[in-house]
Amino acid sequence: MSVIYVLNGPNLNLLGSREPEVYGTFSLGDLEASLQSWALSMDQTIKVLQTNSEDELMGWIHAAIKEKSSVVINP
Repeated sequence: MSVIYVLNGPNLNLLGSREPEVYGTFSLGDLEASLQSWALSMDQTIKVLQTNSEDELMGWIHAAIKEKSSVVINP
């Protein structure tokens, strides 16, 4: 079974802590837990990653291509 990569881009590690009165308190950890729960219910495997580095993000995309995996990018 292939893996679904969920790639979170720059500054998303700040979800829930940066201006919570504007953006809310839902954190990146909350997002990952929600996605893992969904994946389990759909009998899927996901790999949730976050980086502030464009180079690292591209490396993950290339790895997914080699594995013939799906990619969801949350910029």
